[in-house]
Amino acid sequence: MSVLRLGSTEFGPIDCRYIQAVDLEIANRGFESFDMLVHGYGNGGLFYVSLIHAEPGQIVPVCDIMTNYTPFEIVLVTNINTADNTAAVFRMKDRGNLIAVYTQEDADRYN
Repeated sequence: MSVLRLGSTEFGPIDCRYIQAVDLEIANRGFESFDMLVHGYGNGGLFYVSLIHAEPGQIVPVCDIMTNYTPFEIVLVTNINTADNTAAVFRMKDRGNLIAVYTQEDADRYN
């Protein structure tokens, strides 16, 4: 199992006060398929859950994870042992407008 975590706080490096929603793009750069559990956590606990499947070479979009300008963490958990072949793009939006883009390189990684 591998885990990627990207967090946002008020006045932090990723400032939640400007982020209404997050779009994800998950790409499988490896040679084996994997499943990924997508969690969104906020002040009130778990607010978003989705399970996706990515075949080798496939890009899977996950749209409109509503964070509503509050602190959040997006946690991605795969059923493979390394995140090396997992590419993730986090697109931060405010009222539908793109305001920032982060990748798996910006996330905390746990293998």
